Amino acid sequence: MTATACRNSSGPISSAAAETNAEVKEALLWAAQEMLRSGLVEGTAGNVAARMSDGNVALTPSSLDYLEMG
Repeated sequence: MTATACRNSSGPISSAAAETNAEVKEALLWAAQEMLRSGLVEGTAGNVAARMSDGNVALTPSSLDYLEMG
């Protein structure tokens, strides 16, 4: 997953390989669910974040079970 956009001194630059916001969010949710399945977190503990190609950041919400997200 390429969750961070390439940057230069003037800010984010576009790339043909850049993922869409929907793809970044999908990968973020998969990573959060995998952390739960792997036992790295319990219940609703822990947050995961990823930077999208437009420079915004997607975060998992607090107190929401990753398996209920989708």
